[in-house]
Amino acid sequence: MDDDIDSSDIQLSSLIDGRRASPRTHPNEDIPDGNNSTKPLELEISSAAVVDGKVVVGKTRKRRFHRLVKFFMALVAALLIIVAKGVMTSREVSSNDTIMSEDEPNPPDLPDSIKLFYPPKTQQEIDALNVELNKYSDPVVTRDEFFSKTTLPAPSNYPEFTYTSDLHFTSARTALLFSPGVYEGLNFEVGYYTSVLGLGEKPTDVTFLNCDKGPHVDAVNKFTTRPPHGSALDTFWRSVENIATAPRQGMKWAASQAAPLRRVHVQSDLLLFDGDSWASGGVLANAIVDGKIDFGGQQQYLIRNVDLKQGAVNGAWNLVFVGCIGETPQENSGIKSGPSISVENSPKLRIEKPFITMNGSGEFELRVPYPTFSQSHLSDVLGPQFESSEEVRNFTRVKLAVPNFDPAMNYWTLQKALDEGKDLVLSPGHYRLAASLEVKFPNQVILGLGYATLKAPEDGSPCILVHPKVPGVRIAGLMLEASALRSSNAPSTLLQWGIPSQNDLGDSNNPGLLSDVFARVGGASNDRDVSTDAMVQLYSGNIFGDNLWLWRADHVKLRGGESPNYPTISPYYHQTVMGECTVKNGMRVLGNDITMVGLAIEHTTEDQLVWNGENGYVAFYQCELPYDVDESYGEKSFVGYRVGSNIKSHRALGIGVYSNFRDYDVNVTTAIIHPESDGISMKNLFTVYLDNQGTIKTVVNGKGRGPTSVSERECADVKEKMIKDAKKFKIDLSGEPHRPPILKSGTVKEGQSKYLGVSADNSNLWSARLEIGGKRHHIGCFKTQDAAGTAYHQALLKYGSAYQKNRVQKAASAAAKKGDNATAKKGNGVNAAAKKKKEKSAKMQRMERQQVLEDMQTNSSTAAKKGGNTSARKGKGGSTAAKKGGNTAEKSKKHSVASPLTTKKGGGATKKRRVERQQLLEDMESEESRKNSTAKKGGSSAAKQRDGKAKRRRKYSLSLSSSDSEDHSDSGSDSDFEYEE
Repeated sequence: MDDDIDSSDIQLSSLIDGRRASPRTHPNEDIPDGNNSTKPLELEISSAAVVDGKVVVGKTRKRRFHRLVKFFMALVAALLIIVAKGVMTSREVSSNDTIMSEDEPNPPDLPDSIKLFYPPKTQQEIDALNVELNKYSDPVVTRDEFFSKTTLPAPSNYPEFTYTSDLHFTSARTALLFSPGVYEGLNFEVGYYTSVLGLGEKPTDVTFLNCDKGPHVDAVNKFTTRPPHGSALDTFWRSVENIATAPRQGMKWAASQAAPLRRVHVQSDLLLFDGDSWASGGVLANAIVDGKIDFGGQQQYLIRNVDLKQGAVNGAWNLVFVGCIGETPQENSGIKSGPSISVENSPKLRIEKPFITMNGSGEFELRVPYPTFSQSHLSDVLGPQFESSEEVRNFTRVKLAVPNFDPAMNYWTLQKALDEGKDLVLSPGHYRLAASLEVKFPNQVILGLGYATLKAPEDGSPCILVHPKVPGVRIAGLMLEASALRSSNAPSTLLQWGIPSQNDLGDSNNPGLLSDVFARVGGASNDRDVSTDAMVQLYSGNIFGDNLWLWRADHVKLRGGESPNYPTISPYYHQTVMGECTVKNGMRVLGNDITMVGLAIEHTTEDQLVWNGENGYVAFYQCELPYDVDESYGEKSFVGYRVGSNIKSHRALGIGVYSNFRDYDVNVTTAIIHPESDGISMKNLFTVYLDNQGTIKTVVNGKGRGPTSVSERECADVKEKMIKDAKKFKIDLSGEPHRPPILKSGTVKEGQSKYLGVSADNSNLWSARLEIGGKRHHIGCFKTQDAAGTAYHQALLKYGSAYQKNRVQKAASAAAKKGDNATAKKGNGVNAAAKKKKEKSAKMQRMERQQVLEDMQTNSSTAAKKGGNTSARKGKGGSTAAKKGGNTAEKSKKHSVASPLTTKKGGGATKKRRVERQQLLEDMESEESRKNSTAKKGGSSAAKQRDGKAKRRRKYSLSLSSSDSEDHSDSGSDSDFEYEE
C-alpha cells in the first residue's frame, strides 16, 4: 500500500493528539486522516513496549501487525464495495429516485483542518489572531539564523528573513474561513495547501483593512535560490477567495500554478511578482482591482472577468484576458516586443465556481452560480457588483465530509451522500478511495476546501466518474492524485466524465463545470511507481473548464536518507527520471462543445493534450514537454497540443509550449498539430526554449521557426548594440569549431555565471561580452550559460590574438614614423603600461625559475634517498598536491577539461604546471645559448630573442589564466589579450 507519510518519521513521545509538537511544522502536519488520524497511532502503540519510561516500538511485531491490519482492511474494503455495488444495481437510481436520508447539521461540525475566524475587536485580539494565522504560513528562516551556520558574513542586501519551501510536499491541508466583518491590522503569508475563504455574499463583506500586506505570498528560499531574490516557480497549491483587501504596500501574490485569486476586490495595486524572483502563474478570475496589476516577470497569466481600473503592465511571454472590462491591454503578437497578449472581449460561456457563505443566523449556505451565455462585455462581468443569479442551497442537504484512514470507509461515506442526492463538500485532508465516486444526479456539487485530495483507487479506475446524461454537475476545488496500480482497468484515469460506449452531447443550457481541479502523478508519494494513462478523460459534451493544472511531477520528495540526484538543479527534491511517475496524456477530449479557459499540462510522456471533439475552445494553454525523455520522444512525433485530423471546428488563443530536455538531445518536429481547414482558428501560438538540450523545431504544423538559444525577440536590444559596434569590431562566429567554455575559479555565487565573459542579464538570459581595446562588445544573448560561455571562448580565440597582433603592429609602425627608434625596437612596448606589464612578467619568470630549481633539487634529493627518481615520482603523482588529491585535484581536473590548453591525459593542472616548469628550465638553458650566440651575431639576433621572450610570455600567461580561471574580460586593460591562436 502506498503511504504518503512515513510513520518512521513520527516520534511517539512528541505527538499530541496525533500532531507533531514542532514549531517549524504546519499545525496540521502529517494528519492525512483528519479527526480519525489517532486510530492508526493507537494500533501502533498497542504493539510497543515501555522501556525506561519511554515507548519503544518493536519493529518485527510492528511489521507483522501491519500486515494483518492491511489484510483485514482489504477484506473489509472488498466486502463494502460488493455490498455498495449490490445496493446500487438492485435499484434504478434516477434524478427523481434518491435514497431517503437524514438532514445534515447546520451549522456543520467543523474538523480541525477548518478554522473559523471572527473579526477582532481589540488590539490584543488582533495580535493574537496574527499569531494564529501565521501558524499556517510557510516556515521562516531569519538572516541571522541562516548565516550563523556558515562562515560567511550576512550581506546587507539580503532580507531579514525568508519563507521556505519546506512544506512543498506536506500532507497538511487547511481552510481558513472568515465570517463577515472587518479585519484590521492582519498580515500573514498564505502557505502551501492553504485556502483563505471569505463567507460573505460579496467580497467586501469580508475586508482586510489598515494592514501593510494582508494575506499575501512572497518568493521563497531567498537565501539559497538566486539570492537574495528567491523563487516563486514552485510556489503552488494555495488560494484566496471571496475577500476584499486594501494593503498599504499593495497585495503581493508571487505564486505559480494551482494558486488562484478568485472573487476578490483588491483595493490597491496587485503585485503578481516579488522583485527579481521568477514565477510561473497563474489565474485571476472574477475580480476588481482598483489599482494597477503588475505582472513583473510572470511567465504567463490568465485574467478572466476582471475589472481593471488602472490597467496592467509587464509580464514575460503569454497574457490572456477573457471577458474583462476597464483598461484592458491591446492585443500583441509578441513577435517584435513584449509578451504575447490575447484578448477575448465577449466569451460565449462562463460558469463561476460554487462558494460557501454564512448568513446572519450563523448557518452555512452553498451558493451555485448559474451559467452565463453570450456575455455582452460591458454589462455582464461578474466583477463590478459581484451580483449574479445563483442558487442558494441550505447546508442541511450538504454533506461536510471528513477523511478516514480506511479507503473503503472513505468510499462508502462519500458515495452514500452522493446517492442520497446531497451535495458533497470535502474538508481539507487526504481521501484514499477503494472505488470511484460516481455522480448520478443533475446539478450535484463536489466542492473541496483547502486542497482536499482524492487518491485514485489502485485498480486504475478514476477518483470521480460522472455518469452520462447528467447535466449541470459542478466539480471544484480538488486535488486528484495517482496511485501505484495493483491491477489495471485500461485506460486508467483520475477523472472521467461520461463513458466511451455512450454518446452524450451534454446540455448546452446547463453545462457541467470543472473549476480549480489540480491533478498530479507523483510528487508527495514515496512510491515512484504511481501512474495512470491520462489524468482527465472527457467523453460527454458541453463541459466548461476553469483553471486546470494537470501535472506529471518533474520533481518528487526525497525518501528518508536519500540524496538528491540532481543537486545542482535542486538540493530539496529528487528529479523525476524515465520510468518514474508515468502518464501518457494530460487530457483526452472526446466530447463536443468543450470549453477550457485556463489549462496547463506538463511533462506527460506522450502527447500532452489530445482533442478529438468538435467545437472545442481553449483560451490560455501553458505546456511544458517532459524533461526526462530520450530521443525517441521526438522521433515518435509527440506534441504539446494535438487536434484530431478529422476535426472540423476548433478555436484557441494564447497557446505556449515550452521545452527543457534535461537528459537527452531531443528534437521535436513541431509543438502543435491541427487540421488545416476553415473551421480551425488558432491565435498567438508560440514556443519557448527553457534550458538544456534539444529543441522544438517549429511552432505549428511544421511551420514557424522554433526557438534557439539566441532568440531574435529577446535579444533585439543586444543585436542593436552589435550593429552599432560592427564598425569597430564585428563578432562573427560562423564556421568556428565548438570550443568548451572556460570556468571561473573559486566559489561562484548563486545567480552568477560560472564561465569567463558571461553574465546574467535582466531578461533571464546569459550575455557573452568580449572586451577589446578597453571597450566591451556584445557577442550575443543566450538561454544557457554553457552556450554563452562557448561563444565567448570562440570569440576569444578567434579575435583576441589577431587584435593584439594588429594593435602591436600598428603601434610599432606609428612609432617608426615618428622617429622613435627606441619605441619601435621594443615592438609591443608602445606605452608605459605595456612596459610595466613586461617588467612584471619578467619578474614572475625569475621567481618561477627559482621555484623550478628549488623543486627539482628537492625532488632529486628525496628520490635519491628512497632509491627512486624524479620521473618515477612524477608518474605516480608524488608531489604534495597529488598526494592530497581530493577536492583540489578534482577541481583542477575540471578546470583542465574546460581549458583548451590543458592536457586531457591525466595529471590535471598540477601535472601541467610541472611540465611547464620543466619546459621553462629547458628554455632557460637554451636562452643562455642564444645569449652567447646573439653576442656573436649582433643586433638582428637580439631582436629575434626579444620576440621569442614575448611569445613564451604570452603562452605562459594564457596557461595561468586558464587554470586559475581569472575573468580578463572585466579588467579593462588594453593588454588583456596576450594570447595565441
